[in-house]
Amino acid sequence: MSRILLAGGGTAGHVNPLLALADVLKVSGHATFALGTSEGIESRLVPNSGIDFFTIPKLPFPRRTSRHILCFPFKFFSSVKLVRSILIEHKIQVVVGFGGYVAAPAYAAAISLNIPYVVHESNARPGLANLLAAHFAKCVGISVIGALPCGKLVGTPIRRDLTAAASFDPVLAKEKLGLDPVRKLLLVFGGSQGSAKINMHMRAALPRVLKLCDEKNYLWQVLHITGYGDSIDVNMPHYSSVRYMDSMGYALSAADLVVSRAGSSTVAELCTFGIPAIYIPYPFGNGEQRRNVSHMESAARIIQENDLSQIRLEDELLELMTDDERREAMSIAAKRFAICNAAQNTASLIELALSS
Repeated sequence: MSRILLAGGGTAGHVNPLLALADVLKVSGHATFALGTSEGIESRLVPNSGIDFFTIPKLPFPRRTSRHILCFPFKFFSSVKLVRSILIEHKIQVVVGFGGYVAAPAYAAAISLNIPYVVHESNARPGLANLLAAHFAKCVGISVIGALPCGKLVGTPIRRDLTAAASFDPVLAKEKLGLDPVRKLLLVFGGSQGSAKINMHMRAALPRVLKLCDEKNYLWQVLHITGYGDSIDVNMPHYSSVRYMDSMGYALSAADLVVSRAGSSTVAELCTFGIPAIYIPYPFGNGEQRRNVSHMESAARIIQENDLSQIRLEDELLELMTDDERREAMSIAAKRFAICNAAQNTASLIELALSS
């Protein structure tokens, strides 16, 4: 039995692959531990999964010259010292990093103790920590060809409960969610943190879209996952909203069309389920979400946030919601982008690092 530390957090895009990989490693008999921050989504999801969880302070790299850049080296080495103590105390044999705020201190601590580490990059454009660490890693896994020049294509690990849900009966899934089993489902969400802009434009566009679809006998309903920062008190026919949903497997199984951000985990999950999508990439960060879907025109429509408006959404939604054949073609195309057994593929890299 090997002892493995999984480092990642901040968003679901870092945490969900971590959880999926931990599940596979546990089945293989490995002892897994996780490293994150107390502020990210991992602080709730990881302990709930039964994994031993350690935290270090959130430490974003300063992008602009300020007093923060002067303090950064001291805070960084303090975090490295904390991670070193965890690695030593728990006799960690390999570190796996998924990016995010905790990955860089984890890589540095592993190097200082001569512990091998594996880098996993889900995005088409890597973050700074993974970009630098990949040069010294024992193994590098990627989800998009070309993301890192030394990477092996393994895919984005998806939680086992979600992969199992891909075979659910959509009608039964709708009933489980309390939805109309007859109407098709438009699922809307703005990533793990929600999106006020998507929420606003969707609510403006939906009344006309649903009305025109009904008039043409295309019967639809909407499930809108708004995020915690938005109201769910909206009165609209055939519209339901929640702030967060733990049972995403049922929601994805029931969905006939999705409007969402283009985070790496979201894209991987929608491809696994074969769901046609309208992606609205998050415009900030290092542009990774645009890259994540730039090659997927056959499986999705892509609206850049600068082009997002009520009218644009109405046009895109009406075109897809009233064309069953086009959605079916997009569904088939989406499945072609899915990489099966990504968690097992990534676990194989860890075995390779352990044996080297």
